[in-house]
Amino acid sequence: MDGSVRVLHVDDDRAARDRAASALREVDERFEVVDERTVEKALARLENGDIECIVSEVDLPDGDGLSLLADRSRQDDPVPFVLFTDSGSEAISAEAFAVGAADYRRKGAGSYAALARWLAQELDLADGSVTDITDQKRREQATDRERERFSELFDNFPEPTIAYALNDRGKTVFRAVNDAFEETFAFEEEAVLGERVNDTIVPEDQRNESTEIDRKVESGEMIDREVQRLTASGSRTFNLRNIPVSPCGDIDGFATYTDITERRLRERELGRYETIVKTMPMGVFVVDEAGTIVNANKQAAEIIGYEVEDILDKPFLRLVEQGVVDESVVEEYTQSISELLSSMYSKDVDVMETDVTRADGETRSLEIYTSLLPFEESFRGSVQVYHDVTERRQNERELRRQNERLEEFASIVSHDLRNPLNVAKGHLDLLQRECDSEHTDTVAGALERMEALIGETLQLARQGEIVTETEPLALGGVTEGCWEMVATGTATLECPDNATVHGDPEHVKQLFENLFRNSVEHAGSAVTITVGVLDNGFYVADDGPGIPAEERDQVFEAGYTTSQDGTGFGLSIVAEIVEAHDWSITVTEGESGGARFEITGVDLST
Repeated sequence: MDGSVRVLHVDDDRAARDRAASALREVDERFEVVDERTVEKALARLENGDIECIVSEVDLPDGDGLSLLADRSRQDDPVPFVLFTDSGSEAISAEAFAVGAADYRRKGAGSYAALARWLAQELDLADGSVTDITDQKRREQATDRERERFSELFDNFPEPTIAYALNDRGKTVFRAVNDAFEETFAFEEEAVLGERVNDTIVPEDQRNESTEIDRKVESGEMIDREVQRLTASGSRTFNLRNIPVSPCGDIDGFATYTDITERRLRERELGRYETIVKTMPMGVFVVDEAGTIVNANKQAAEIIGYEVEDILDKPFLRLVEQGVVDESVVEEYTQSISELLSSMYSKDVDVMETDVTRADGETRSLEIYTSLLPFEESFRGSVQVYHDVTERRQNERELRRQNERLEEFASIVSHDLRNPLNVAKGHLDLLQRECDSEHTDTVAGALERMEALIGETLQLARQGEIVTETEPLALGGVTEGCWEMVATGTATLECPDNATVHGDPEHVKQLFENLFRNSVEHAGSAVTITVGVLDNGFYVADDGPGIPAEERDQVFEAGYTTSQDGTGFGLSIVAEIVEAHDWSITVTEGESGGARFEITGVDLST
C-alpha cells in the first residue's frame, strides 16, 4: 500500500460527493476519495484495481447502484460496497445485502460522519496506521457478513423469494425458499430442493418462456419481467426479478416473485371502464377526492363547449370561475356526496338538475347522476353522468304553455258559451209556454246538441293529463256501474266478474261509458255488448253492424261520426284516456260481425 485508502464514491449529486469526501478526510487524512457520476465511468475506474471500497447512490443517470453492485460481485476479489442513498427502501436494502453489500445507509443528519467512521473501522484504520488485510481474510469476512445478513433477510423478506443454482444443463433449480414462498406456492422447502423451477411452479403453456429465462440467467443477464406461476390458489401473475451473485457455495442467485395479479386485474377493469366512458352516449366526468377532473369523455366536453384536453386534470371549480356552472352546483354536489357516504341514506346514485352556460354562450339543461368511486377506507372521488335534457325541458315548457291555452279555452267554453246557451234555453222555455210550434222542438234539439258538444269538448280537453296514480278496479263492478249511467234502452251487457284492472277510476269509467254509448248510438237499443278479458288487457264488443275496415283508422279522430246525432268526440275521449294510461287501443271486427275495441298493455289480473 502507498499509505492512502482509495474510496470510489458514485453519486450524481456534487454536494453529496463533496460532503462525503470532507467527512472521510476529517476521520483520517489517508482517505482518498475518487468520485464518479455514472455506472459506466465507475466500472471503468474499477479496472485500475486500486480501489479499496465503493460507496454508491441507488439512482444514477445511466442505471442504479444495484447493477454496479452486481458487477462488482462477479469480480474475483470484490471490495467492500456500501449503498449510501436518500431514496432507498426495505426491498432495496434486502436486495443489496443479498447481492453482497457490506452495508446499507440512508443519508441524513450526521450520516456522512457516521459513514466515515464505519469505513475507518471496516478497513482497519486505527492509531494512525493502515493494517494490510489479506485477500483471503477479506473474502472470509465478506462471506461471513453476507451469510449472517442473508439468513435473516432471506427468511423474513415479505416477497416470495428463492435461492437458485444452474445445473449442468443450464436450468435453474431450487436451493432454498423463504417463508413467503412456502405460504404463497404451498410448497415446503424440503419438497422443492434440487427440483427444476420449470417443472414445479411454471404452467405448462409458459414453459418455453421459462426456458428462455433460464438461458438469459445462465448468460448473466438480470431478469425483470411479468410471468405466470402456479400457486396454492391457482395461476397468478408475478413480476419476476433475479439477482445474480458471485459463486457463494452452491447458490448462483436469488429470484423474487412480486404478486401483481390484483394490479393487472385493476388495470384491465380500468381499461374496460375507460372504454365505457369513451363510448357512452352521455357525458361522463370522473372527479377525484380533491375535486379535480381526472377523466372525461368527448360527450361531456361537448356539452359544455370545450375540448377534453381543456378540462382534463383541471379543478372542477374552474368551471364555476369561468361561469360554465353556477356555484349552487358545488353546494348540491357536496350535499350529494355527503348523503351517498352517509349510512343514513340507502341510495347509490344521486340526481340533480342544473343549467350550464357553454363556452359559446348557449345555455343547456342537464340532469347530473352522481355515484361514488369504489373505495375501502377513504373517499376517492365520484363519477358524474351528464344527460342533456334541454329539448325535453323545452318540450315541457311548450306543453305547459299549450295546457295553459287549453285551460283558457276550456274556461271560455265552460263559461262564455254556456252562459248565452243558458239564456237561449230560458227564452225557449218561455216561448214553448206561449207558442205551440214544431219549430220550438227543433230549436230545443239544437240547444241540447250544443250542450252535449260543450260537455264533450270540455271532457276531451281535460283527458290529456298523464295518469300517475292507479287503483285496482273490479272490471265487472266498474262496467255494471257505467252501464247504469248510460241510456241503453233494451240493450244487454255481458261482463266478467273475476278480473281486476289497475287504472284511474274516473278515467276508466269515462272510457266504458263512451264505448257503451258509442255501441248503442250506432247499433241500436237492442244491441248486446260484451266486455271480455285478453292476455294483457280487455275488449268491448257489440253485435251491431261494425265499422268498415277502411274507416277504422279514422274513428278515434275528433269530430268523426257516422251518426246524425253524434258529436264525434266519444271515441276521441276513449283514445285520450287509453294514451294517458300508456295503453294501446285497436278496433277490429267482433265474432258476431260488430265492432270490437281491444285495449292492451293493461296491468290486469284474473
